[in-house]
Amino acid sequence: MAKLEPRPLERAGTVNVPASPLQAAAAFATGHPVAQALPLGDGLINETYRLRTAGGPDFVLQCINPGLFPDPGAVMANIARVTGHLARRGRPALRLVSTHGGERWHLDAGGRAWRCFHFIAGAHAWTRPPDLATARRAAEGRGQLGVVDLD
Repeated sequence: MAKLEPRPLERAGTVNVPASPLQAAAAFATGHPVAQALPLGDGLINETYRLRTAGGPDFVLQCINPGLFPDPGAVMANIARVTGHLARRGRPALRLVSTHGGERWHLDAGGRAWRCFHFIAGAHAWTRPPDLATARRAAEGRGQLGVVDLD
C-alpha cells in the first residue's frame, strides 16, 4: 500500500492557521453538510468531535495528537489495514471516511492531521474501563480475536 504523503504546508505569503473542527470536517466526503462539531469524550490523546450533519448520519472527527503519532500517514495505513481485515471477515469495525480527494486523512493549513469515521450509535468508549472483566471482554471480543489471522 502506498504511503500517503502530506501536502506542502506553506505557500509564499501565507500564514498557517490551524483549522477549526468545522473547517477540517469540510475536507471529508460525508455526503451531507456538517451542521455541528461537538466535543466527544475526554480527549486524553486526540481531540475528538461528534459531527452532526444536516439530514444525514453522524460522524466522528479526530485531530491526531502529533506528540504521540508523528506520522499520521502510517497510523492511518495501519487503521485501514486492520479495519479492512475485520470488515472482510464480517466483524464489526470502524469505517473510515475519505477526504474529497480520496485520502484517509487531512492535513490542515496549520499542520494538524485530521481523520474521520462513521459514528457508531450505542458504542461506548472509556478513559478507563469500569472493571477488569469489561476490559478483558473488550480485548477478547473486538481486538485480539478479530486480527489473529492478519498478515
